[in-house]
Amino acid sequence: MSGLTRTGPTTKDTSTVALGLAKILVGSSVGPSARTVTFNDTDDTVVLADHGFTVGTPVVFANTGGALPASLTAGTTYYVSATGLVAGAFRVSAAVSPDTPLAFATEGTGTHTVKLSYTPYIEQAVPVLDETKDSLGALNTTAFTSEVEYWKLESGFPMLEDMSIPLRESARLECEFKEIHPRNLAFARGIDASGSEFDDLHTGEIALGAMKAPDFVRMEAIYTYPNAVDKMVIIFPRANVTSSVELNFAAEDNANVPITIEAKRADAGTEGGHATWNTAPLGKILFIAG
Repeated sequence: MSGLTRTGPTTKDTSTVALGLAKILVGSSVGPSARTVTFNDTDDTVVLADHGFTVGTPVVFANTGGALPASLTAGTTYYVSATGLVAGAFRVSAAVSPDTPLAFATEGTGTHTVKLSYTPYIEQAVPVLDETKDSLGALNTTAFTSEVEYWKLESGFPMLEDMSIPLRESARLECEFKEIHPRNLAFARGIDASGSEFDDLHTGEIALGAMKAPDFVRMEAIYTYPNAVDKMVIIFPRANVTSSVELNFAAEDNANVPITIEAKRADAGTEGGHATWNTAPLGKILFIAG
């Protein structure tokens, strides 16, 4: 039949159509973990493989079982210097400007650690996780669900509904990741794997038969719009991973490991929470223009 035009829903604005797959970031709900370092008193560098720091990054040092080099004080903020900055080592200054690298008369004793000097993650209402280091990597699917259970107020005869009152709310994100390594599997088992013990992709172990209450983690799901600039970000500031790990291996297909991340209260009324989240206890959905 000619002369007929098919009509139906049209996209009002194509810039608001989110791409199907997200980048899922999972990290500590508290903040960056400390990493073990050594000091080199020959070239005055802090030695740390793949540290990822850039010029001006604020860091703090700590020590157990000994002492830091005399020029450093535990808990004091120092800044990564432009001098001597390479992939596996860096120098530090007492200030961003002037950038005057400190010298080490000794290499110190005991075990030394470094971590970013930061505002605790639980206080941050904006994305803070690292899109490379904290990413679960390649994904098969993602699904965000916000469930609300309502109580219905009824009156009259026959009974008619007057209003609905929310009784219970929950939020979760389910996804399947393709990259199988100690860090991802540890997160899937409810372990906060943001520490350095899971840095190596092919070394480590995860105990079976030793489950406990899941650690609290921070989750940020980033959905990018077609212009590759604007984003929608779902933040769970304090979450548990509650998965039953299932690995299915096939000769021709990637193994897709399911993982469920459940938002938990993050407001000041719960231990480990913060007033930042008093008006959004389970987290929030942010729309960020590029």
